[in-house]
Amino acid sequence: MGDSTFKPVAAGSAAVPSGAIRETTFLDGRQIKAIHVDTSITNPGVETFTNRDGVNGDGNGTIANFATQPNYDYSRESRQPLEIRATVLDINALRKKEISGGVTKVKEFLVPNSGLIYATRDDALLDLSAEKSKSTTLSNVEKEEQQKSESSQDFILDPTRRPNAIMLVNGEELARVETYRDEEKGFILAS
Repeated sequence: MGDSTFKPVAAGSAAVPSGAIRETTFLDGRQIKAIHVDTSITNPGVETFTNRDGVNGDGNGTIANFATQPNYDYSRESRQPLEIRATVLDINALRKKEISGGVTKVKEFLVPNSGLIYATRDDALLDLSAEKSKSTTLSNVEKEEQQKSESSQDFILDPTRRPNAIMLVNGEELARVETYRDEEKGFILAS
């Protein structure tokens, strides 16, 4: 690189310690894509691994046409687990890192004295297994809200959903320093 303005951060000088906030993925056998076999033999896999709205959200999707009381006939070895993406917060690394600045002279840490941490992810895809209403009296927003509400409780898997998580590790100890400080509160994660 010919740009001399680029300077890597020296080890130990970063505001957030290396590895304190990181991304991980894992497979969860309890979160699977499908439990029903396709009823169509002409398009294997299409019913099982798409949802009603279709791959492109165009409304042309199909799902397995199973009985009211499904028999979970998809073989266990074929039930693909879903990948869960998670943000990992290493509480031990965050609680020890002192930060400065602001209007107060009180020592502050990456796990703040207030004990409140807000963490969010915006890459999840909803379970949209229920069919979107074809009602002409409902607005598109109302149709989407109705679909979300029904999908969350219809016991039908949507293989296109993508769950995510916030994972806390090394949280056995929350004290920022070894001695008692009245400023330190507990710990609340708002997600």
